[in-house]
Amino acid sequence: RKESSAASDVYKRQVQDDAAVGGNQLDGTEVASRGGPSGHTLQEVETSANVTGMYCKEGHRGPRCEACTKPNDYFNGLTCTKCPSSGRLAILLAVIAAAALVLLLHYRAVVHLSWYARLNARIRLIALSLSLQAKFKIVVSFYQVINVLGNVYGVTLHESFTDWLTFLEAVNLDVLEMTYPGRCIGSMVQRLLFGALWPYFVALGLLAAIIGHATAVKLTQQNAATFENLRRTAEDRAIYVAIVLFYLVLPSVSRSVFRARQCESFGFDDLNGFRRSVLISDPTVQCNNGPSWSNEAFVRLAPYFWAFFVLWLVIVPLAYLLLLLRVMRDVRSKCMSRLASSSSFLWRDYRTDFLFWDVIDAIRKLLLTTLILFVDTENGSSRLMRLVLATIVSTVYLVILCLARPYKRPNDLYLACTANLLLT
Repeated sequence: RKESSAASDVYKRQVQDDAAVGGNQLDGTEVASRGGPSGHTLQEVETSANVTGMYCKEGHRGPRCEACTKPNDYFNGLTCTKCPSSGRLAILLAVIAAAALVLLLHYRAVVHLSWYARLNARIRLIALSLSLQAKFKIVVSFYQVINVLGNVYGVTLHESFTDWLTFLEAVNLDVLEMTYPGRCIGSMVQRLLFGALWPYFVALGLLAAIIGHATAVKLTQQNAATFENLRRTAEDRAIYVAIVLFYLVLPSVSRSVFRARQCESFGFDDLNGFRRSVLISDPTVQCNNGPSWSNEAFVRLAPYFWAFFVLWLVIVPLAYLLLLLRVMRDVRSKCMSRLASSSSFLWRDYRTDFLFWDVIDAIRKLLLTTLILFVDTENGSSRLMRLVLATIVSTVYLVILCLARPYKRPNDLYLACTANLLLT
């Protein structure tokens, strides 16, 4: 019995030494798995000898030690910490609602003042003369692509190149990253539902506010013409704000949908060739079947993923296309309808022959930030295939951009070519 215990201790020390050299989970490399004296794999030895506790800090587990053992903890990038109370999210939503109410009351108070009308007209004139909308969209599109280089392509840019773009984090609108830790919301299904549906709830809230405001005006105003003009103005602004909102959130929400498919693979048993694949966003979800684990939780995510894939990566660009087709005749005839004016964010910066350029640009961004994740779903961020394909896409788009020259202003075209050249 003593000889058997000594042999087992020697084997455990050998497993620990081997893993410390070539498979320590702290540095994120693969854990080498070997058959032991009794035929156990490393994972089984870990369970019986608490080897995981020797590799990861207390309270951490998983291939990269980024999963937390306690159900109410989440990994903040450095360590496992307690999830904030649900009251924090309620307070945040209350603050946002209060700020929106204050802005609305302030707007109602000054909208009829003469100085506000002059200031508003001057700001609009400056924005049009400098084509600020086109430049804003070009810079935002550039940021939306380089913001995913680390997660999607495994590329890290120098701080001196990215620091000047930190102000654009406000327009990234990744709610799960900006407001509340995603892993504290609940299961992966709940996080997927929240991440994919919140823009629609915001749009519905905006619509409800417009209806409420129109109802209040109708009850207080005796002039039917005044009420009708106010209602039309509110509807037009709601359409414009909704278009801008979906333009800004499309890449980030699409990535949040793909978190249900983005896995990472690690070595498990060298002798039998087993590998263990886990979901990056939730290491407790197994992406493949193995000797001692199942991927049932991952399979249950598939219907949600494909439903939201169609909702965001198919329907939203298609809605842009249909909207532009609807207003194309009005824009080309320079006879502006209400819908054409409300959707001017999509077409105002382009020549009439290229009114659909924002649809093409949206497809390009989805290819570079989201659809590229279909390439080598488990190891793509550590290999060159994604980078090669992204370079081809960016190069082809840059050539088409230079030949088509869709922008009205040459300086917008030069800025767009420069941004895409940097991506290439």
